[in-house]
Amino acid sequence: MKILSTRVLRALERFNAAYPWDHNAHYHRWILRQLPKRFDRAVDIGSGSGDLARPWPDAPLP
Repeated sequence: MKILSTRVLRALERFNAAYPWDHNAHYHRWILRQLPKRFDRAVDIGSGSGDLARPWPDAPLP
């Protein structure tokens, strides 16, 4: 059973190339608003581009 035809997959690839979407970028501001105003530790699990951890460049490494 074919779920999507080759034609549909090519159309989706073209659409995504023209209009890329990134979950991390989409929710970035919302995630930052959920953080406490002050905190001394955070864990970056490395599942994206690092944009969420980038605001804290002076944070010491473990």
